[in-house]
Amino acid sequence: MSDPVNPDHYRQGDIECIDAIQAMLSPDQFVGLCRGLAMKYIWRAPHKGSHDQDIRKAIWYLERAVAAERGDDSPVMYQTGGQIRFAKCNVCKELVIEGAPHACML
Repeated sequence: MSDPVNPDHYRQGDIECIDAIQAMLSPDQFVGLCRGLAMKYIWRAPHKGSHDQDIRKAIWYLERAVAAERGDDSPVMYQTGGQIRFAKCNVCKELVIEGAPHACML
């Protein structure tokens, strides 16, 4: 069964789409792309029936950003134990994923 966060259709042969994109961008551009895509999934998560899946996709992109910032090709893949913690942002007072960047931080 395909991973719903990173499905098989994102891979053509041995090349995954995100890797091809990363190869075309500077490290800073790629980190910005990953942050933007994570924000997209965080933004839309409360408005879709796939809230958990969208949050996991955001985490996946944030892990790619962290790996790119470190100059590492292998993302950290933080383990949440199935529990995602939310907190109120001290700046904008919105409910956000604890420790994840969001609109007022980007």
